[in-house]
Amino acid sequence: MLLAFAALPQSAFAAFSNETTWSDGTNLYYKASYTGSYAHFQVYLDTDSSASTGYTVSGIGADYLIEDTGLYKSTANGGTWSWASASGVVTETTPVAGTVQFAVPLSAIGSPTSARIAFAGADASWTVTLDPTVVTYSTGGVSYYVSTSGSDSNAGTISAPWRTGQKAANTAAAGATVYFRAGSYAPFDVNVSGSSSGGYITFRNYPGEAAVIDGTGWVPSYDHGLIQISNHNYIKILGLEIRNGQSTSSTSSPAGVMVDGADSYIQILSCHIHDITNTASSNGNAHGILIRGNSSSGDIDNVTIDSNEINALKTGWSESCTLVGNVATFTVSNNLIHDNNNIGVVLAGGYGTSPLVDQARSGLVTGNTVFNCSTLANPYYSANTCAGLYVDGGTNIILERNLVRNCDIGVSASSENVGKVTSYVTARGNLIYKNATAAIEVGGYASSGTGGTDHCTFVNNTLYSNDTNNWWCGEIQIAWRTTNSIFKNNILYAGSQDVFVKDIATDGAAVGVFDYNDYYSTGGNTNAKWQWINQTAWDYTFASWKTASGQDAHSTYADPLFVSTTTPTLDTNTGSPARNTGTNLGSTVVGTLDYAGASRVQGTAIDMGAYEH
Repeated sequence: MLLAFAALPQSAFAAFSNETTWSDGTNLYYKASYTGSYAHFQVYLDTDSSASTGYTVSGIGADYLIEDTGLYKSTANGGTWSWASASGVVTETTPVAGTVQFAVPLSAIGSPTSARIAFAGADASWTVTLDPTVVTYSTGGVSYYVSTSGSDSNAGTISAPWRTGQKAANTAAAGATVYFRAGSYAPFDVNVSGSSSGGYITFRNYPGEAAVIDGTGWVPSYDHGLIQISNHNYIKILGLEIRNGQSTSSTSSPAGVMVDGADSYIQILSCHIHDITNTASSNGNAHGILIRGNSSSGDIDNVTIDSNEINALKTGWSESCTLVGNVATFTVSNNLIHDNNNIGVVLAGGYGTSPLVDQARSGLVTGNTVFNCSTLANPYYSANTCAGLYVDGGTNIILERNLVRNCDIGVSASSENVGKVTSYVTARGNLIYKNATAAIEVGGYASSGTGGTDHCTFVNNTLYSNDTNNWWCGEIQIAWRTTNSIFKNNILYAGSQDVFVKDIATDGAAVGVFDYNDYYSTGGNTNAKWQWINQTAWDYTFASWKTASGQDAHSTYADPLFVSTTTPTLDTNTGSPARNTGTNLGSTVVGTLDYAGASRVQGTAIDMGAYEH
């Protein structure tokens, strides 16, 4: 059922927002949040998608009107106000303060397959000021329900729900929505597909209720998810808590959600994935989310991982959120990833995962917050080795407007596999601070046996007080086989050792270009440290660094005047030398938005760092 809400702010209250609709096959439900006060609600329903029949309001032809809980049918067309009472009981519930919710029997409004709705409010005199904002929703086809009080022999309706997610995952067809009522449910494998014409199959919590997929007592096969999707398309996982996938074996690897094979249009949205662990004595693996393109017949494409929380993971050799192998066209956005014992997000290739294109590619990683991801307490490492965001052999990937703090490494673009490179990665507009080692790391980590980094770009990032371990890593660490890379428009505010750039490689690779950066440390210019192509000399003044390296011709050494270094709040104050002193490399490089969502270029010049003014 396709429903378009026109939310109409009135003089008696501030606004409607968060309009949502759904159907259980018996009733049509609609819900909205509001601010201010109201005396009456009016809801206009256009059930034949014709603006010329029924009462004309907000561009729709309303066949039915609900005033409070009364239901009326239009007896005229156009602007003529003429209504007759209609049979059917409209129910109003108020889930929480500031929210209104109605239910109307579908049979009372002609059992439409689609409808448009104008949702208005009125004061006591029925004064209505029309200012519609149209939002379109698709609830798809059939709705199914799963409940802890249900039975898989039931019909799957709201009044006769199923008991297991597996029953729903074996039955639902394109366009269907599966609603899990409050409670805990066993893991399940998705054995159905949606389609481009029929729509997604959605597995979600019932609105306002907490549904949990719980793996307690579940023993996974070698690699398996509490929700497993293999070779299926148009699947959406929404609003579920996914927890307690636990293993003590190197041959049993749990994931919260796992997608493998060849799949298209997979969405994992607004889920809380936690306590997925592998505590094997050696060689254990676990994942919060694993997207593994390992099919010989096609890729995994059009993946969206958005607005999830992923935490309390013990992943062994693996990562919190992994996209590896033949994975293309993906978005990882607005996720909160924290307190895990390995990498936050990895985009990987070169591991032999796919016999076709063995490389995660053409992706966007944006708006994520990653913190407290460290391998220090991981018994397989017992050292600070993991990145918050890691491109390991991927290509054509944008990392923008992310916050990475208190991890082992901030952002890494490198390759662990010999003969492989991470390439054409752009990291821009990120805040990276208080990580144990470097803020940015590039190149193969060893002189032999690893890969490298090529044509990667790091622009308009703010790097503050990293290398908290005092390992002399600096804000940017360059390792072996780093070529053709760009470091511009960044703010580098070094920690207590005053180390900015450390190039440990001796291979003489043409690293790339540093320029239009702002360097600063509280130790001052005379204590500043750069290392270039493994030169034994470290201690430079800013001027001697530029001469020795041939870099940073247009850069500056000056306090960027952060709003606060204690919080920290890493926007710059008026008068900052980082303002209007960068170089505009074009929107394809620097992007269109700064970290805070403001226009990336304002006026005639671009700022250094993640914020723009």
